[in-house]
Amino acid sequence: MPASLRWAKENGRTDLIPKITEKLKKEGIMIDPDKINVKRPKGIKGNIKEFFNRKI
Repeated sequence: MPASLRWAKENGRTDLIPKITEKLKKEGIMIDPDKINVKRPKGIKGNIKEFFNRKI
């Protein structure tokens, strides 16, 4: 499975970010890597809160 932007940013793999964004651009997906939030809530309560507060 290819690396995601979130994974690359979380793990400090800044060398992969341009490669990933270029592949996404070829598919017509424009994402600004600087706007990716890598801070995730910890624990079950935080995960449930994040899941139900997602905008669809």
